[in-house]
This record gives sequence, structure tokens and C-alpha cells, in this order.
Amino acid sequence: MPGKQNRFERKTRAQPAASRNAEPRQELNRRELNLVFVCVALAAAVFLHLSAETFPDPDVFYHFRHAEIYGSAGGIFRTSFPWVHYSVISEFSSDLWYGFHLLIIPFTFGSDPILGMQLAGIFITFVFLISFYVVCAYLRIKPAFFWPFFLLFSSAFLLHRLTMLRPQVLSLSLSLLLLVFLVT
Repeated sequence: MPGKQNRFERKTRAQPAASRNAEPRQELNRRELNLVFVCVALAAAVFLHLSAETFPDPDVFYHFRHAEIYGSAGGIFRTSFPWVHYSVISEFSSDLWYGFHLLIIPFTFGSDPILGMQLAGIFITFVFLISFYVVCAYLRIKPAFFWPFFLLFSSAFLLHRLTMLRPQVLSLSLSLLLLVFLVT
């Protein structure tokens, strides 16, 4: 009968166009949320590193200078470490933090080393926040944007450690990523 319609046809015709096209809008919201998270994570990292009057750990000077030496005329294949006479590093001509020092070389090219150290710290903290967010989003932990900041501010000790320019911050974020991708 032309006058009779089944219930399914009536429901689909009665729905407004906006609710029928709701699926693409959810994808846009996820992208917007990711962009908001990236901006907030960057702002938090900038605030944590630029608001402090001093560096949280004196090792930042060692790591930054070591990266600066790699970036200078000896290159990244330099194996002599004459500045550490009483260390295992000079005895075996190896760098325990070689990859970390290579990663922060671009921050040594500026004219102000203090600003370079701060920018490198911002980058490391930002990478940690992003990787923790990726882990939460991959595991579908709701709300994924909340947990990286909760972890960051959950403990003064952890906050202090995560604002250091040290390799353990990257190790922690890479360990989280490795754990998630091995388990799932």
C-alpha cells in the first residue's frame, strides 16, 4: 500500500539531516580534541620550564655540553672523552646517553645556551605528555586528555623528575609505548 510505511522508513525520514550525518562530526571532534591536547601540553611544558628561575638538576649542563661537543667539529662519531678522566666513559670510550645527546644537538645551535637548555627541556616534557596521551587513547582510557596531566601533577617528586633534561624522561615515555604495543 502506498499510504502505509513501515516503522523503519518513517524513522529514517523523520530524523533531521544533522543526526544522520553525525558520524563525520565525531571524527572532527576527535581531531579538535587532539589539537587542543597538543596545544595544552605544549603550554604546560613551556610554563613548567620557562617559569622556573633555575634548572631542577645540574646534570643539564653536562648533557647539553656533551651534545654541543657532538654538534661541533669532531662530529657525532667522536670517541675520546678527555673531560671525564675518572669515569668509565673515558676508559671505554663510550657514551651511555649517546642517543639522548644526539637528540638535543639541534638545541645547541642557538647563541644562548640557557634558552637552548630550556627549549630542549620543553621538547622532552612535551614528548612525554604526547606519548602518554597516545597510550591512553590507544587503550581507550576515557578521558585520555586528562590522564597525562593527572600523572604530571600527581606527585611533586614526579613533576620534578619530568621537568629535568635527562634521558630517563624519554625512557619512561618509550617504555610506556613499548609496553602497550607489546601487550595489545
